[in-house]
Amino acid sequence: MTLFDLIGYAGSGLVFCTFYLKTMIRLRVVALASNIVFIAYAAMGHLLPSMVLHLMLLPLNAWRLIEVKQLIRKVRASAQTGMSAPELIVPYLRSVWRFKGEPIFKKGDPADSVYYLFEGSVRLTDKNIIVPQGQMIGVNGIFSQEHRRTDSAVCLCDVELGVISKDKILELFYQNPDFGAFLIRMVAQRAALDNSPAPGQAHAIVSKRMGIP
Repeated sequence: MTLFDLIGYAGSGLVFCTFYLKTMIRLRVVALASNIVFIAYAAMGHLLPSMVLHLMLLPLNAWRLIEVKQLIRKVRASAQTGMSAPELIVPYLRSVWRFKGEPIFKKGDPADSVYYLFEGSVRLTDKNIIVPQGQMIGVNGIFSQEHRRTDSAVCLCDVELGVISKDKILELFYQNPDFGAFLIRMVAQRAALDNSPAPGQAHAIVSKRMGIP
């Protein structure tokens, strides 16, 4: 077996690993390694189409890896203490902005996504609750019987949000026991908050870090 063959098998093994890995950062790192190996393989064998493909994939994988790490830094910075969104959801978050006074969702709307607050704060109008950064909102609607929002959420200032779809949340819920337990605790804490007194007075979620409807 020649060096050329060994490099080809090594690249193929790395590609196989990308289909096995479940965490996005490891997947991107291995994908980058496979791109480098296949570029060397294509150069040795004068395989121009393969070289062009992996020269294009290399910066793409590098950029996606940087994006994921940036989102992780945002999650860590926004959630200073207590329970926060697991980093498991970070690769699936899509960053969006909402402006002061703009509704994120209204009570009765279909619960088709969950939001993570990177920056800013949100008021849940029915319970008059202020949700600070580092929290998830929209979880309870997904698990409600009607799959609709159980409260309305309005931005108190300009807010940066991470959005993840209902289908992806449910997929992670069933696939990952730790994430499932996290969501169950979140819903239980929300139920306890619903039974708290003084609905006419606004109060912020500070001591209990949770995600709500």
